[in-house]
Amino acid sequence: MHNDLEILLSDLETVDAEIAALTERRETIRAALSEVVAAAGNRVAIAGYGVLAIRPPSVAKIWDGKALDGLMHSLRETGFADLANEIDACRKQSARVGGLSITRDRG
Repeated sequence: MHNDLEILLSDLETVDAEIAALTERRETIRAALSEVVAAAGNRVAIAGYGVLAIRPPSVAKIWDGKALDGLMHSLRETGFADLANEIDACRKQSARVGGLSITRDRG
């Protein structure tokens, strides 16, 4: 069984190396495409393919879960449990599928 794991891990390393090389190549091609599209006015329509566009940068706003937990705890401690419960009711959960975890030795 130990030998089977070593063979599979070797195969996985080979595939990961191929993916890394392809990812690097993909990013190089995307950078070249970005330069061409930017030079063409940030938007190019290619018949039969679609539209290539440079989107402006944006900022995503996210909530700090630990800070919100602290706030709700503080609200409950100071008599504002109803408000804390309303905030807590806005929280959404999503299930994650379990699976194999591989943690490599550092060395």
